[in-house]
Amino acid sequence: MKKFKQYQDVIAGIVFLIVSSVYFSSSFFETSGIMQVKYGPDFMPKIYAVLMALLSAALIITGLNKAGKYKETGEDVVQADKKSVQTVMASFLLVAGYIYLIKSLGFLMASVLYLFGQAWLLSQKKNYPVLLLFSIVGAVAIYLLFAKAIGLLLPKGIFGF
Repeated sequence: MKKFKQYQDVIAGIVFLIVSSVYFSSSFFETSGIMQVKYGPDFMPKIYAVLMALLSAALIITGLNKAGKYKETGEDVVQADKKSVQTVMASFLLVAGYIYLIKSLGFLMASVLYLFGQAWLLSQKKNYPVLLLFSIVGAVAIYLLFAKAIGLLLPKGIFGF
């Protein structure tokens, strides 16, 4: 396994490129003809799949560059530490919690909680007022973009917004 360590970003990029391809191909589904809208429910999954593919390609390219540097120096360029693994696992738990809470609390409240939790997890300096402001502004901006500009129906939750 040690001989593949310098290629870990390349392998992850290839895996996510495959996942994005499957995700994109799965986004082609039939919608009912009742509503005639410019952007259907398949629009955002296609955007996400393309973005994931672009980011995967960037990860492959940077991974190949790191692997080349590893060969030149013989040193371990990137080391995964215990804190990084814990951060990734905590991020997955936050996403799972967000998915669980979005129906009961609604999109806006669940998004504020998720953004606060993710920003707290990833920030070096725990400035709570800034994190709270970021979470509220970010969630409201996303809500306005999707609900008002694009016209998507988002879960309202127990608070009615």
